[in-house]
Amino acid sequence: MGLRGRSGLPAGTGLLLVFPIEGDVCITAEGVAFATEVLFARARGEVTAAERFAADDARVVCAPARVVLEVEAGALDAEGIECTLELVDVPLPPL
Repeated sequence: MGLRGRSGLPAGTGLLLVFPIEGDVCITAEGVAFATEVLFARARGEVTAAERFAADDARVVCAPARVVLEVEAGALDAEGIECTLELVDVPLPPL
């Protein structure tokens, strides 16, 4: 379900998807009512891809990841996130 059915996100928040193993993860924004930015990252926080989706964007984007962060478009610029995603206190299953 992800962000479908929401009208937006509160400032400074997002959806963090944590997967049991690292592998190719595919994301779409079809059915999402607002523009989003998505970061795909490895378990240690290395960003493997970043994508901006328009509202109701039916494209499917895939990248290697253990975690995916979805936020409203513009939030990453506002927060100053650059090349890495710092994962603090996120319980990840062992590699």
